[in-house]
Amino acid sequence: MENNWFNKSIEEVESELNTNIENGLGENEVNNARNKYGYNELKSKKKKSIIVKFFEQFKDFMIIVLIISAIVSRNCWSS
Repeated sequence: MENNWFNKSIEEVESELNTNIENGLGENEVNNARNKYGYNELKSKKKKSIIVKFFEQFKDFMIIVLIISAIVSRNCWSS
């Protein structure tokens, strides 16, 4: 069953989650939640270097075609 928390009243959410709006979760409940769900953290990704970002721009087929056409047209005019 999908919980649409945004459609529920504060009292309904409080009841379903077995918590208290005034006191929050107890220490045991916090530890149980951490064991079950883990810490409330986002996983960080490895950052790409500027050089990698620069060369990723040339992955697109159309960019490659435009670069080749620029080189060919330059060679045609310089002859």
